[in-house]
Amino acid sequence: MSNSKYDFPHTDFNYIYKDYENVLKITEDTIEGLLALHECESRSVPFYLKEDEKDILNTLPINWRTNIITENNIAPTEIRIVVYNLYWNAERLINITNIAPILTCKPIGAIFMIIDDISILESENEESSNFMELIKAEGYSPIMILVIPGASFNKNYGLFNCHNTSELIKYLGELS
Repeated sequence: MSNSKYDFPHTDFNYIYKDYENVLKITEDTIEGLLALHECESRSVPFYLKEDEKDILNTLPINWRTNIITENNIAPTEIRIVVYNLYWNAERLINITNIAPILTCKPIGAIFMIIDDISILESENEESSNFMELIKAEGYSPIMILVIPGASFNKNYGLFNCHNTSELIKYLGELS
């Protein structure tokens, strides 16, 4: 049984991200544009913490398989900006009758893993497109901005509240 404080996959991570080749082109207007995109185009996926991965994977039904991607695929000279909010308590419709899904998990930032893709053979379940469908999410969920510099920057990620873009711009200036 998992030692985690949440019930995976009944979690929700709403996000958008964009990679930038030139840190100098990222302005407050750029950030405002990403925040607007998050509001209307974000993806909603289950997530877990990397530190809980072993426990989480051990609690999945026996017929579920996983494909764990460990690399974040950010080019060494690029910067990824992720705008997200998350819910530790979400309700998902999970139909596990007679199916064997393959969950593709990938990192978002330094601590989160998301279910990026779910593969189910169509012959196994006519309703596969609704597998893990979000019903509702509850709780406090501030919009956050995660900045992940590529390896050539030799700098850890930065995490910012969406209402503090001046600190974010200052952090980006340190990368240039």
